[in-house]
Amino acid sequence: MVSSLEVALVVFGFVLAAFLGMASPQVSDAKCRSAQNL
Repeated sequence: MVSSLEVALVVFGFVLAAFLGMASPQVSDAKCRSAQNL
């Protein structure tokens, strides 16, 4: 049984990782390059 606290921690981790990814210029540059390649 997964507690609501564990679910909240996992969701917070994903949000934090996404925020750090958007804040990182290297990651955003890679996204722009991959988007241009498509």
